[in-house]
Amino acid sequence: TGVIFYFMMPAITVPNMLIANLIVAVVLLPLLLYVIQPGEKVETKVLSPLIIFFSVGLIGVIVVIILGFTTLDEAHQSITVQEEEEAEPLTKDETPITVAPEFARNKIQKAMSVVPNPQFYDLGKLQVQKVKEEIVYVAPVEFAGFWKYLRGKETAGYFTISATNVNAQPEFHDNAMQYTNSSYFNKYVQRVIYNKYPHYIQSGEAQIEVDDEGKPWYVQTVYRPMHVTNKPNLEDLKVVVIDPTSGDMQMFDTNEAPEFIEGSVSSEMATLENNYFGKYIHGWLNSVFGKRDVKLPNESGSESGVTPIFDENGDMFYFTDMTSPKENIDSALGYTLVDARTGELTYYGGEKNNGIMDSEGAKQIVNKEFPEKKWEGYMPVLYNVDGNPTWVVNVLDPNGLHKQYAYIKANDSDFVVFGDTANETLDAYRMALLQDPGNVGATDE
Repeated sequence: TGVIFYFMMPAITVPNMLIANLIVAVVLLPLLLYVIQPGEKVETKVLSPLIIFFSVGLIGVIVVIILGFTTLDEAHQSITVQEEEEAEPLTKDETPITVAPEFARNKIQKAMSVVPNPQFYDLGKLQVQKVKEEIVYVAPVEFAGFWKYLRGKETAGYFTISATNVNAQPEFHDNAMQYTNSSYFNKYVQRVIYNKYPHYIQSGEAQIEVDDEGKPWYVQTVYRPMHVTNKPNLEDLKVVVIDPTSGDMQMFDTNEAPEFIEGSVSSEMATLENNYFGKYIHGWLNSVFGKRDVKLPNESGSESGVTPIFDENGDMFYFTDMTSPKENIDSALGYTLVDARTGELTYYGGEKNNGIMDSEGAKQIVNKEFPEKKWEGYMPVLYNVDGNPTWVVNVLDPNGLHKQYAYIKANDSDFVVFGDTANETLDAYRMALLQDPGNVGATDE
């Protein structure tokens, strides 16, 4: 049991303990029955208690499963929600583009030769954040395997690359780290957190965030489950911040984390929150049978089904669009922004969003434009451009290289503008809007 707990690290919750004990019992019971000799005394002292144990355990599992379904309603109600008609329009100086992470990863992979002993390492998870007023992708260098960990002992550092400039080049930062996502034994970040906070469930994989001095920190969203289930209370999320050099850690409420941390709420938790918000709006039974007002999040985002974006104040949000649970429906019912520090969800579902295509439809328009080149659309994000809902899509080739931007009018699949640079495409799209008599023109206001 100790070996299982050391490597699997199940949080100490009622469902996990029930399952763990039942698994151990199922594995050891045949051995026990093989060793003992049958007889009336054995049946009384051994088999009868075993039958009672299994009966109680089975009843416990059934009760937990039933409570798990009923707790879904409470999990939905724990979401802090605001509803808005539409997003604020862009000003003429804003460029609503970020570089697709596939393209950024491709560029960084080509620069791995600058890392000392590059044969020891692979590139870790990309995380977008704001460092010294610049929005960048941060990617840690991780161990390539167990034997490389034994040889290297510590990773070499991390890369940064602009998330808004497709012509930017990656920069390597020499900063050795011992406690990482790819380390082993007691240097493995998830195990370090588990050893100190075994009653908390970890959401997704820990991610790197960099402070203003360039020092990296591992950041992990955690939560205590509700009642006797593993469901999160979305009003009470925590974040653990770990020094990857010393292993020192501290827990905060997500909205009280150090200011340099943009994503104290993980993208995985934002995706779960979107799912609870749309699916269980009228309870679990309605999500199965009637499905009245049910909305499902699309999975077109760049991180775990959501796409991080920044507002005019520099605050980060996770974007995703919501679609109907009915198959073969390509229209969006609205979209959400989840605050990456507080977890507060804002739903945009006004009349101007009625009849617009969803993110999958926007990607398909791009994919059909260049069939011979096999260019595809990535990271679609819905913006309000001069009062017109507009999908902005990165166009990448099969090797992950950036080729163009696409601006698609969300309520008119034939209204598409492609361009090589962000500003050029935005200007061309606005000019096309002006020339269409059915559109509102852009003004200085």
